Amino acid sequence: MHTLPPETAGPAPGYRDRPLHRVSLETCAKRVRNKLGGTVVADSRAMKLLHETGFIPVYYFPIADINSGLMVQSGTTSHCPFKGEARYFHLEVGGRRVEDAGWTYPKPYDEAAALAGHAAFFFRKLDSWWEEEEEIHVHARDPYVRIDILQSSRTVTVTHNGVRLAHSTRPLILFETKLPPRYYLPVEDVDMDRLSPSTLTTQCPYKGTATYVSMNGAENIAWRYDTPLAEVGRVAGRISFHPDQVTVTVDGEVLQEPPPPNHPSF
Repeated sequence: MHTLPPETAGPAPGYRDRPLHRVSLETCAKRVRNKLGGTVVADSRAMKLLHETGFIPVYYFPIADINSGLMVQSGTTSHCPFKGEARYFHLEVGGRRVEDAGWTYPKPYDEAAALAGHAAFFFRKLDSWWEEEEEIHVHARDPYVRIDILQSSRTVTVTHNGVRLAHSTRPLILFETKLPPRYYLPVEDVDMDRLSPSTLTTQCPYKGTATYVSMNGAENIAWRYDTPLAEVGRVAGRISFHPDQVTVTVDGEVLQEPPPPNHPSF
C-alpha cells in the first residue's frame, strides 16, 4: 500500500520536477454511459473530462451517477505525483468480475481538487461506451481534436519493391490534430488486383472501423473506412497507404512517417 503524503502548501511534488506538466478538468455537456454485460454501470449528464500532458482524455463520472452495487473495493492503489493517491475498485455483474476496472482519488492534490467525488474506468475493461445514443470506441473523444478533409491535386504514387500499387492526382487529404496527413486515394487509382483483404480491423474514436489490405511480402499496408462516422464520410471506400510499409511519394517527395505520439491508453 502506498501512504498518502501529508498535505503541504504549494504545488504537488510532481510539478517541482516537471513544471510544464498540466492537469485540467473541464465540464462535458454530453450524456455519457458505459455498460458491462448489458448492465449500465455509469450514466451521467454531469461528466468531467480530464486532460493531462502525455495522456489521452479520461472521463470522470460523479460517484453518485455510478451503480455502487456493482463496485467492490480493491486493495490496489497507485500514486500520481500530479493528482495524488488513486484507489481502485472491481466491478461485479451477473457473476462476472472485472478486476481493478476503475479508480478514484479520495483526497486529490489541490491542483486536481475537482477529481474528488468522481471515478474513472479503464475504457477497454467495459463492454461498451456511449455518448448520448451513439457508441464510441477506443477512448474518450478529445473536443480539441479536429479533422479536416480537403480535395487535392497533389500527385501521390505508391510503390513496393519497385512495383507500382497506386497513382493518383485526386487524393483526399485528411488532416487530424497532432497526426501526419493521410492521403486517401480512389480505388480506381489503386491496383486492387495486387492487394488482398486482411483479417485486421482497428477502430478510431473519430473515424470509425478500418479494414486492411495486404500483398505478398507485406502485411496490412493500407486501410479503408467503408462505413466511416458521418463526420468523415468523404473518405468512405478510399484507400490510404502507410508510409512505414510501402514507399509513398507526394509530388515526388518520399513521405517519412514520424514517430507516434506517446499516449498511454486507458
